[in-house]
Amino acid sequence: MASIFQRWGFEEIEPGYYKISSKNGGKVLDVAQCSTADGANVQQFQWVGGDCQRWGLNSTNSLSLNVNKNNAEEQLTIIPNPASTYFEIATPTKLEFPVQIELFNSLGNRVKSEVLKDNSLSKRMRVNLDGISSGVYMVRFFSRGMNVSKKLIIR
Repeated sequence: MASIFQRWGFEEIEPGYYKISSKNGGKVLDVAQCSTADGANVQQFQWVGGDCQRWGLNSTNSLSLNVNKNNAEEQLTIIPNPASTYFEIATPTKLEFPVQIELFNSLGNRVKSEVLKDNSLSKRMRVNLDGISSGVYMVRFFSRGMNVSKKLIIR
């Protein structure tokens, strides 16, 4: 019988996409730095709901797991990146408010959470980084059903 360290749970989070959780520590299977390169490393990380933690299962003769990118992630851009005092989230289409932004450090700790409200529709929004240390972060972005995570480097 497999030990608890080798047990994983699959939870469907939307049709065809799954969160794969460790039965040992509750962390989820995550593609390191949200890489899309062949042979990218995977790791256990706190659930932040990003595309690098959503897995699609394909039917083959053996088990195969793939990260399937969605259009929202491909269209959303963080500029500048690396950033120092602020960053902007830009999309080719207008954003729908309210928008929630969460910033997670490399240990998976949330270091900033902000809800942005605006009466007008915009293609960009600015997030202040006062008090945030240099490092590599994950930015989690929610807006009307859109849930995207992106890597951000702060200098």
